[in-house]
Formats: sequence, structure tokens, C-alpha cells
Amino acid sequence: MNPEKLQPSPRESETAETKPEEITAFEAFGKRGQRPPGDKEKKEPQIEAEKTISLAREAEEAFSRNDFDAALEKLRELQRATSPEGVVEGEYHEKLLKEFERQVETITGKEYAEAAGMKPDEYRKIFEPLKERIREIAGREKEMKEGHIPFVIVIKSDVIAPEKEMPLIELDGKKGYTTLDADTIKGFKPFEVKIPNGKAYLAIDIETGKTSLGKTPDEAIKKIKSEDRSPLTLEEGVALVTHHPEILKDNYVWMPGSRRGGDEVAGLWLDEGKPKLYWVWAAHSRAKWGSASCGSRVGP
Repeated sequence: MNPEKLQPSPRESETAETKPEEITAFEAFGKRGQRPPGDKEKKEPQIEAEKTISLAREAEEAFSRNDFDAALEKLRELQRATSPEGVVEGEYHEKLLKEFERQVETITGKEYAEAAGMKPDEYRKIFEPLKERIREIAGREKEMKEGHIPFVIVIKSDVIAPEKEMPLIELDGKKGYTTLDADTIKGFKPFEVKIPNGKAYLAIDIETGKTSLGKTPDEAIKKIKSEDRSPLTLEEGVALVTHHPEILKDNYVWMPGSRRGGDEVAGLWLDEGKPKLYWVWAAHSRAKWGSASCGSRVGP
């Protein structure tokens, strides 16, 4: 298909000396939420402290009767009472871990291992080191901007070539594809971006191109760099649609972080509902197309 004819289809400590109390470990943890009285002492801090101590006791009792689910729930309540910010971070970390596992399951099926020419166990080990970076992401970002995707796992093309990945992508029962041959795809090289070492890595804080709709890739890349972000490469765009194929229903995606011959940019769109990898001119623009970007990249 001629790229020129592409048509868009349809986130005061107390100073008085007091006698030490004998308290349990759970109660000691609970007392972190107790505020020392000041000149304008109110009842609320005392009530708050009593609540945390009560939660600690309830958790301890649940542990003593081996009711671990109840104990865990009480400890979570206790955490929310004593360190709400820390709980938010912890919950976000758990959310990111679940998303990481979802993505790993997507790209470690039998078909992917076969496409990589590796045994399943050997192939899956490629992604294990990346899990250690999830806490780092959670601690740094806290939460994503609305409409952004926290991360995607990117498989380098020397592990699985993009033309082999595309048929493994599925949207509403329709398989992805490309009419580009292997040599053409290999011709797309990283353009003014630095890729981490390793066979796979994480592209972090993805913006799918909605903020640059209607702009040419050449125009969009200037905007992306002015925001201290980096344009997605071809491999990263394929990874994005692998893990989130539904985004193509909203907008089509250019990946200006890869170029071939200086003026060809890879793109992903829907052809009769099927995700398709092709290319367009860097000076080309259409209303439903945008250039995707990431905030950073981290390797294993």
C-alpha cells in the first residue's frame, strides 16, 4: 500500500518524662500514628492513636488464630492510618507488578519462544531481571499522568524480528501483519535515541501520540524533545501495540525514533481492523495519526 494513501479508519513532641509502657510489636507499630499533644491539644489525635493501637491488637489476634487474611487486612488498615503516602506507593507498586506479569505472560507464550528460536524456559529468563526495575519506577513516578501508560516491555529485534511479532498481535480476533520485508524493517535504525543494553528493556511513561495528532513526525519530534521526552522506535511501537492493541482504535501511531534513509518513519494503523506495520514519509500528516513517545528507558 502506498503510504501517501493511508486513510484513517475508524491516569511539640512531649517533653515530660513518662514511664515506659509494655506494649506488643503490633502496638508499637500502631503508635507511629499517635501525635504528641501541643499547646492546643484536641481529642482527634488521641482517637487516632487509639484506633491504630486497636487495629494492631486485632491484627495480632488474627495472627494468633492463624486467620492470615484478616490479619493482612488489619495491617493494611494500620498502614493507611500511620503512613498513607507509603501505602499509596506500595499499592502502586503492586499494581505495576501485576501489569508486568500480564505483559510477561503475553510475550512468553509458545509462539514467542518459537519466533525467538529458543526453548521456553531459556526465553522467559530474558525478562526476569526487568522485574527488579518495577519498584524503581513506582518510587520515581508515584502515579502516571492521565492517558499515559506506565511502561511496556520491549523485545529487541535481534531476539524476535518485528515481522515475526506482528502476526502474534491480536485485536478483536484479528491478527496483526506487515507487508514490509525483513530487509526493509532492518533498515529502520534508532534516530537520535539511546537504547539500553540487553535483549529486552522497559520503555517508561508512554504517551501514545494523542498530544501530537495532525502533526508530521518531523514536527512532533521537536515537541517531544522540548518536553524532555524521547520518540518511540519501531520496536517500541510494536511493543506498545503488543501489550495495548486497543490504542489503535483511538489513534494511529508513528514511531519517529526510528528512521530509514532519513525521511521514512515506521507507523502502526488499522487496515480493515487488523494492526498493520508500514511506513510513511516524515513530512506526512493526517488527523488521526500521532507520534508516540516515552519518558525514559531502563535495561536489566
